[in-house]
Amino acid sequence: MADVTVAIFTFTRNEATAVTELLARLYIDLPVFGTTVWTPTTQGEGALEGRLSDGRTARLEHHPLSAQGNVVAAAALSRSTRENRADYYVFYGCCGTVDPNLVGQVFRAERVSYLSLGVVVASPDGEVVKLKNKWIVRTHPNEQAPLDAIEFRAGSAGAPGSVSGLDLPDAHVLATDKVIKVSPGIAPMPIETLSSGPVYASEDWTYSLALALYSGMGTHPVLVDMESFGIASAMRSLGLCERVLVLRVVTDALSDKADQRDEDQLDFLRAGLPDLAAAISTLLGILITPERKPRTLEDEVHRLRAGIVMAAPSTHNPEESEMVRVVSAASLAWDGQLDRVDRFSRPLLPSGTLTGERANPGMTARLFLAQVASDYRRVASVELDLRAVEAQRTSGTGVAALERAGVVSRPVAPLVVGQYLASQERAADADLESVLQPWMVSADDADLESQCAAAFGEVLGPLVRVALNQAHDHTSMVLPDWSSGVGDLWCKEFLVAGAEILKDLSLLSSSEIQGGVTISSGDGPTDAPETINKVVALAEAFRPVEDVRVSGPGNQPKIDLVLSGDRLGPDELNLFLRSVQDLPADVMILPNGPDD
Repeated sequence: MADVTVAIFTFTRNEATAVTELLARLYIDLPVFGTTVWTPTTQGEGALEGRLSDGRTARLEHHPLSAQGNVVAAAALSRSTRENRADYYVFYGCCGTVDPNLVGQVFRAERVSYLSLGVVVASPDGEVVKLKNKWIVRTHPNEQAPLDAIEFRAGSAGAPGSVSGLDLPDAHVLATDKVIKVSPGIAPMPIETLSSGPVYASEDWTYSLALALYSGMGTHPVLVDMESFGIASAMRSLGLCERVLVLRVVTDALSDKADQRDEDQLDFLRAGLPDLAAAISTLLGILITPERKPRTLEDEVHRLRAGIVMAAPSTHNPEESEMVRVVSAASLAWDGQLDRVDRFSRPLLPSGTLTGERANPGMTARLFLAQVASDYRRVASVELDLRAVEAQRTSGTGVAALERAGVVSRPVAPLVVGQYLASQERAADADLESVLQPWMVSADDADLESQCAAAFGEVLGPLVRVALNQAHDHTSMVLPDWSSGVGDLWCKEFLVAGAEILKDLSLLSSSEIQGGVTISSGDGPTDAPETINKVVALAEAFRPVEDVRVSGPGNQPKIDLVLSGDRLGPDELNLFLRSVQDLPADVMILPNGPDD
């Protein structure tokens, strides 16, 4: 079991091709790429694993799903993540934009709105599809509250478990289930503007009206795709919303699709790979450049292959750097615990809907604690001595280092729970009381409630307190203050279920089964990495290899090589092709210049 796992999802053939090419660059034995910490896992699994410089083992998986449209994407995603849990879920793909100047840029989806619910009406020119604006804005008469946008927090500065934010611009994504080929028109005008916001006449809107509305109402660029709302809905319902990162490469300006070839879209996706690689590095805490600058794929591949975890700001001491990173995570672990319970238990409903309905408290407790474990795995290995980190945090040099880094100093006790859960497979016989009791202020059982809350937080504290209760009498359980907001019965069942998991870690593992989905569906015993490295070695006998692109099924990979220097002569080319003809691969030498 890896300490931290990043699962990368794609939905189209072009997207899968681009990601496959990036991952191949991480393990191929090619001098120009430098040494690498990554190796392919067991044959046919389609994943890479490597040990980072801080001792954590990291795993990269690629899950290519053939699914377009929000509903189909959500269904395929739900099936794929059911038994394959990761610490981050990265979605890399293409999108359109309302601003032609943004074509070619890469964005982090900061939030997503659904732009698809509408009506089909007859017209003299045939059927016409329009949108019901009651799902988009507040209307009069007030038939239905509009659908809320869903926020993606992973990758943003200050997100739970994040060390730092991505160096990418944010965008507001409009998800639809149709290929949009129209530009924004003139934004509709509200019939009145109240203190709570504008109100529009209830009517049917064209897509150009809706695009114009969103273009004028936000500060972020507006993008259009066909999967992001399905991604957000599925991951939110699965309790994985804290771990989702959606990266979108702008490949068209909506109305110019007719002039775009399939190859043009793939070129844009390949051009965005440096940003995808940099995002993966940031999620893993790998060293990145301090200033924003044009990225090159070669630089980002070198960085990922090296696996050197970044030092904290203003420090070059590895131990001090690790302390700053862990305390930063602890500070985030203190905040938003109750908000996380809401995110895992609230149904996906339109804004303004008042309901006491919540998901099963036992499942919510499992998702909550699984996220606590994931938060810990993102920043440290399970072998880390948190007592030493806490001592360093309160020392004079530690206080100064945290001040220089701009990190709020908070006790690391909440991370002890995450470490205990994250180490479940390595120390399943760990005793909860012996692990957590030293972090309590005192051993006075009479004040156990306040001790636990002070040490571990407003939600973790009560969970720990119930788990440590030796009387096992839940009838007289003292409920936390926030129980009135979720319901006393629901709160009690949540705490009891969470306490049972803390006492029996096997109850958590049923939803934390590790696994991988293969990059390709090819059959047969072929070892693709070995084949690729053999092809590269044979090519190096003729010219230095500058780049390698790998795609196609695993049992018959397509390997494109870029060689430096003069092009191969006819005799050299024939000799090289004969040397690779018995290998299970389709090999091609690409031109390395405009004259080749």
